[in-house]
Amino acid sequence: SNYGGHDRAAGFSLSSSFMPKFEGRLFNIASELRLPDQREEKLTIDAEVPPAYMNPNLIKVVELFEPYGEGNPALCFLTRGVRIEALEIIGKLEMSHVKLLLSAGKYRWPAVYWNAAERAGKDFKPADTVDIVYRLARNYFQNTETLQLTILDLKQ
Repeated sequence: SNYGGHDRAAGFSLSSSFMPKFEGRLFNIASELRLPDQREEKLTIDAEVPPAYMNPNLIKVVELFEPYGEGNPALCFLTRGVRIEALEIIGKLEMSHVKLLLSAGKYRWPAVYWNAAERAGKDFKPADTVDIVYRLARNYFQNTETLQLTILDLKQ
């Protein structure tokens, strides 16, 4: 009902009762979007975070650099030696995304890896130790706040 933002932003407010339907439609559209001249994007890694330093306080560093947007992309981290504890293929219709539970140091981290279902089981599986490139953010779902990683790249 309310909206605003700069030229490359989509700021708006929405009643919480519409959120599940909105999220579902947004993820479906985003997963199908392919631009004609889309090229592989190079990732700029802002910092390497050793597993022992991956703890909930890392979100404080992320939030120091907010607000993110045009000209100020969200921080991108690299952590080596992360263990995949669990893996689940998710998605409304296409089942094209991967939900992961990762362990690094003393902590376990929920993570999502968009459009990576084809790689699951081939390039990575539970019990593998991998290197990840990711963003960290607060996730709000069903009135619960958790810290969640969004995986941008992953390799053994």
